Amino acid sequence: MQLSRYAFIVKGPDYFPEQHTSELRSPKFSTRVVGVSDYQTALLIAEQLIADGIQLIELCGGFTESEAVELQLSTGKKIPIGVVKYDDVLE
Repeated sequence: MQLSRYAFIVKGPDYFPEQHTSELRSPKFSTRVVGVSDYQTALLIAEQLIADGIQLIELCGGFTESEAVELQLSTGKKIPIGVVKYDDVLE
C-alpha cells in the first residue's frame, strides 16, 4: 500500500490537540501535525489517528525511543511509529 496519510506528533509545554492541530493536503497526500504536552495525551491521539486512517506516525525529538516503542506496543503495532533523533553534533 502506498503511503498517503502521515501524522507527526509534537510534544511541548502547553500544547493541546484541540488547539494545536494542523493538516496539509494535496490530492495524493495528507500530513496531520498534532501538538501534545505529555505522553498520555500522545497515546490517546495516536489511537485516534489510527482510527482516522493514518498510515504512519512520527514523534518529535521530545519523545524518547522507549516512549516510541511503548506507543507502538500500546497501539497494537497497527502502523509504524518512529521517533526523530538528533545527533549531539551541534553545540
